[in-house]
Amino acid sequence: MKLAPVADALARRGIPPSIVLTGQHPHLNMDEYGLGAFQRLELHCQGQANPHVYVGSVARELNAAIEGSRLVVVQGDTSSALGGALGATQACVPVAHVEAGLRTHDRANPWPEEDFRVAIDAHAELLFAPTETSASNLRQEGVSGEIIVTGNTAIDALLKKIPLLREPRRNGGKRLLVTCHRRESWGEPLRAIADCLVDLADRGIAHITFVLHPNPKVAGEMRCLLGEQANINLLEPCSHLEMLQLMTESDLVLSDSGGMQEEAPTLGVPLLVLRDRTERPEGVTSGNALVVGRDAERIRMTVETLLADAENLRRMRVPAFPMAMGGQGIESRMRSVLGLGAVQKPRAEPRLRPPRGRTNFHQCGCSKRGVNRRPWNRIAPISPAGLPRSRRHPIARAIPRPGNSTPRWPNATAMPPKTRPCRRHGKRGPNGRSYPTTSAFSTRSG
Repeated sequence: MKLAPVADALARRGIPPSIVLTGQHPHLNMDEYGLGAFQRLELHCQGQANPHVYVGSVARELNAAIEGSRLVVVQGDTSSALGGALGATQACVPVAHVEAGLRTHDRANPWPEEDFRVAIDAHAELLFAPTETSASNLRQEGVSGEIIVTGNTAIDALLKKIPLLREPRRNGGKRLLVTCHRRESWGEPLRAIADCLVDLADRGIAHITFVLHPNPKVAGEMRCLLGEQANINLLEPCSHLEMLQLMTESDLVLSDSGGMQEEAPTLGVPLLVLRDRTERPEGVTSGNALVVGRDAERIRMTVETLLADAENLRRMRVPAFPMAMGGQGIESRMRSVLGLGAVQKPRAEPRLRPPRGRTNFHQCGCSKRGVNRRPWNRIAPISPAGLPRSRRHPIARAIPRPGNSTPRWPNATAMPPKTRPCRRHGKRGPNGRSYPTTSAFSTRSG
């Protein structure tokens, strides 16, 4: 899903990619993500209880299947991503990692994703970091690949889905949406979360919708713990669009999903992160999310407090964009790596910059001390409204001011010719005024 905007951008530039399906989630529908038209390569690697075994399986299958490829792009921190990076490295194909540099700096939270991220970044030639924080993590580790801050492609994918969402339906009462699947939550933490949800449902605090994960171990345990409870509705794994619709119709979302941490701030949906640490702190910083861990009592108190405090909940509902969009930035850099060159953009119209400090602009080119000798077309752009009126600078005086939209000579914002009169040396200026005469006059050209 997160690579769909990148694939679409590459295809529009004449580089249609091939999509590799590892087989870990065979229910995925490529047409839903706009990837149905691309060539597919299916590895048929079934999921394994041991993630490291699955990594090796994907690496072997991919190594034999990508002969002739010029670049392998992997995303995230999954077993499939690490297997793809290792398989490409063994086949001597460059690796690009989308969503590089995410760190909790705790190998156990999450496990094994934290180790997988570090390993993928160590093998990647291109490291597309979603934020400056992620890029800083990579620099501190001293990775050898090129680091590019691009934004998060999940936001590109999300913004394409938002127009397809229905108006949220509110049937009265508070509604909670819950997902939970992380490996570090298996066992006792998962049972503690289930006990908390049962208590909230029994006391009528909210109606709870729990979306099951495709992992059969997690789904089976949650069916046993929550299947017969009133006020709790268990849903089978749903599509991305259906999940977004459920999020917009909920008063509060509880999840350990990384994707929801990226999407909830943009949708303006309050989120409680069911993890002890997060590699995506941007949602917490923007005020749209809180990290509550997996302790049942803490989760219960936080949910009750937020649902009873309408003002606090309203502040968490303000949409934010802590992660910028990223698909186009990634596509441009890939073109460069593949030797296709960057997309040419039209040059902006040059604007004039005012003098700094004691520097004066003399259009006659005189050699007075302090004259800025740079060509006009190399002057950095600046808003004309910010130009000072000091030092009798003819360009500054000619550009219109707020409330005075008429320039003092035609085409005042264009590059002035160097043959215009020099106001320092007694010639008549563009506004018709005369200025004191000095004995020196230079007509230096260029």
